[in-house]
Amino acid sequence: MGAAMLEAFLLLLCMLNEAPVSATKRYKDRAGKKPNNFDGTICCLGLEDFVEISAELNWNPASLISDEWKKALPESYREIATQRCPNTSEARLAAQADSLIVVNPAYSLTFILNMMRNRMHPGRWVREGHELQNEEAFSEWAQVAVVAAAHIRDCLLQQHQAALLECCKNLMLERLKTT
Repeated sequence: MGAAMLEAFLLLLCMLNEAPVSATKRYKDRAGKKPNNFDGTICCLGLEDFVEISAELNWNPASLISDEWKKALPESYREIATQRCPNTSEARLAAQADSLIVVNPAYSLTFILNMMRNRMHPGRWVREGHELQNEEAFSEWAQVAVVAAAHIRDCLLQQHQAALLECCKNLMLERLKTT
């Protein structure tokens, strides 16, 4: 649910920023032969697409998330990656985990949240034939996903507060005109 909340919020930000979003590589790749149908394209995108668009537009600057999350990212990644790719060497896992902090911790947290959401998604569990081996671990990761999503949402709200307030003001003015 936390990832769905974040996905809806990033969709809203995309809709409020049509021109810059339309110029991103990810949007252009996904729009394909229908680049002029912004609403139709943007509403068919998913969290992974929004993560990439937000990264291209620097909506997730490195300073966006707290130091506590920056410290927890590499360890969380190692745990998830070990489960998803059990044959990956420890050296490669360590290099990948450490790169999360170097690249952009806010982007990395959003990326990991998407991985966690996909790992816990009920439909995906059924389609991919996963078995619940550790109910306690599953519950803990679900809690982490909700907290991570809320942290990212709060940071994005703070960063985009002016644009969101302007949008709300315009919506209220439109409603007043019609009543």
